[in-house]
Amino acid sequence: MDDLRHEIQMNNIGFEVLTIHPKYLGEYINSEAAKWAPIAKKSGATAK
Repeated sequence: MDDLRHEIQMNNIGFEVLTIHPKYLGEYINSEAAKWAPIAKKSGATAK
């Protein structure tokens, strides 16, 4: 597979492709959750 080709395709449809060391993946997920949780809560959105 051509990883660069797939990355370009993902970027073209609005995804940001990240290459991250597994050590930092949990930190990234936690920081994103902390950033977006107040916004989701304020919006009243719920999971079904």
